[in-house]
Amino acid sequence: MQMSICMNCPTGYKLHLTKHLCELVPHYTNYPYANNYALMGAPAIPAAPSNMTACPSTHPFWNSTNCIKCNLPDFWNVNTSQCVTCSGGLIFDVNLKNCTLPQNNTLSYLFGNSSWVTAPGNMSAVLAARAALIAHLNGTNYTICSRSTPYFDGIHCISCPQQFNLTSRLCVNASNGTVFDANIHAYVPLQLNYNTNPNATNYISNHSLPNNTNATYCNISAPFFDGNACINCSSVFPYFDVATLTCVQCSPYKYYDNVTHSCVHRPILWISTNFTNIMASNNTTLASYKAMLYNLVKNNNQSIVQNCAPGLYSNLTHCFPCASGLYFDITNLTCAPCNGTINTTDYHCIHAVTLLSNLNASNLIVGHNQSLTNVSAFYSIIVRPVAYCPSNKPYAVNGTKCIACNASTPYFNLTNYSCQACPSGLVYDALAWTCLKGVHISNLAVLNHSLVIQNSTLNLTIL
Repeated sequence: MQMSICMNCPTGYKLHLTKHLCELVPHYTNYPYANNYALMGAPAIPAAPSNMTACPSTHPFWNSTNCIKCNLPDFWNVNTSQCVTCSGGLIFDVNLKNCTLPQNNTLSYLFGNSSWVTAPGNMSAVLAARAALIAHLNGTNYTICSRSTPYFDGIHCISCPQQFNLTSRLCVNASNGTVFDANIHAYVPLQLNYNTNPNATNYISNHSLPNNTNATYCNISAPFFDGNACINCSSVFPYFDVATLTCVQCSPYKYYDNVTHSCVHRPILWISTNFTNIMASNNTTLASYKAMLYNLVKNNNQSIVQNCAPGLYSNLTHCFPCASGLYFDITNLTCAPCNGTINTTDYHCIHAVTLLSNLNASNLIVGHNQSLTNVSAFYSIIVRPVAYCPSNKPYAVNGTKCIACNASTPYFNLTNYSCQACPSGLVYDALAWTCLKGVHISNLAVLNHSLVIQNSTLNLTIL
């Protein structure tokens, strides 16, 4: 006697109420829930029959007997209604829907108007990870997909009619009620009739943001309305252009000015690494000069740092050479002379001693309309170290040596620094410090007679 038990029909079967048998239920392939299929000669994907049931999404393919699934790298052959495998070293690409030669060491093109999509708020992390990867690869042994086929799906560079999901590596579309936002590369709920929050910062505009009490403004946490939704720009494109409704970044040659709300040109900071033929003053040392340059480069985020050509010096705004005989003053950042020698330890200028004529000496000749007072006043303002010539060689020549004058040229001219005699017809005047025309008097030594002066007789006796 047959035992009676309760049971269900197997999956894909249903009970025939008249025959009291489990009969196969006809299904059809559920292509909207399948990815890995290819036509392989079939003219098109078959239309869904109205009198059949679609296979479940977990087993979307109907092989005339059961609903099954094809696990990658296998794929569903639409023409033969069976799971098959690519041959000849080819791999099935679910986006291209065919067998293709795989590409290795390839990256998606994520720039420009590339329409890749990630989770909301994840754009900065994606770009940071990409930058870290490229830095690790160090520019070698990889290629980036072209702009025409920008997305690498793990097998090949492809294009998508809408967007490309970086996580699933599939071409995707926005679901109902959402829209692709190119500013943040994410699907967001569509928002209408919003306005950018007037208290927002980091925006680019020639005008202040309008503040209308009747308008609906975005929340300050996502302050910018870009026509699709209220967003917050990513850290990579941090500034919202009010005119174009796009998140942008300033070019490398500009920086964002939060006063004018615009990208302005960066000044160029010229740095010289030429530390030869230098001099210093005050408390400046070579170490402190180098530290100043280092801090300028490290802390000046608004300037473009450029190196001067070899051999040139810089005052930070432009580069220049120093003429022969001049040193680069690292204190004042200019070319300057050193009337002496450079200390090789601290680069300070050791000035040479300037020798001056001894103004207490006799036989000095001063210039026209000059006096010793003028000469003394000039000596007093000389800033270099000075020394007066000794009494036995009281006269200074060009500030470098002391001399004495001989009997034939006994007078020293302070103007041309030379010994001279008074010209013919002139005599030296010690009170005027120059040679003057002489006054003649009678030569009493040769007179031997009386001289009558106003009725008086002067007897001259020659001894």
